[in-house]
Amino acid sequence: MRSKIPYALFFCLFSASTFADYSLLIDGVSKHFGCKKNRHNPCEYNEINPGLGIELSSKTSNWGIPFIRAGAYKDSYSDAAAYAAMGVRQDWEISGPFRFGAGVMGGYLKSKRQDGAIALPFIYLTYKDLALELGYIADTQILNQRNKAKSLATLGFRWDF
Repeated sequence: MRSKIPYALFFCLFSASTFADYSLLIDGVSKHFGCKKNRHNPCEYNEINPGLGIELSSKTSNWGIPFIRAGAYKDSYSDAAAYAAMGVRQDWEISGPFRFGAGVMGGYLKSKRQDGAIALPFIYLTYKDLALELGYIADTQILNQRNKAKSLATLGFRWDF
């Protein structure tokens, strides 16, 4: 399974002509909800998750902004994790340089405790070229039965350049 991540990264680079806009992703924090604490499960998570990624997107679509992204970060168990994902987002002008948006992405996550499909709906607030993204997974146990927390929220930044 480890060999799938280089293929996903190659796909991201190969698609650079289709996806002409680049963004730097800065992974930040997570918050776990609904964990039942007991002596076998202390519910202790690392909720500071530094990491970096890159996104390639196209801002020319009328029906939404398709994107592909890949990156690596320190997960909630303090292990290294890597991901590759694709999705679509749509934003609307609020006032001047402020925009609000929503999107969904799905892809592949590889870490010590998770190896497989991921899905993440998210909302974001953009000021000029900097976006604050808030993602939420309502039931993390659908993706991995070993997850102890019921739901998960993520917070990160996207810098378009």
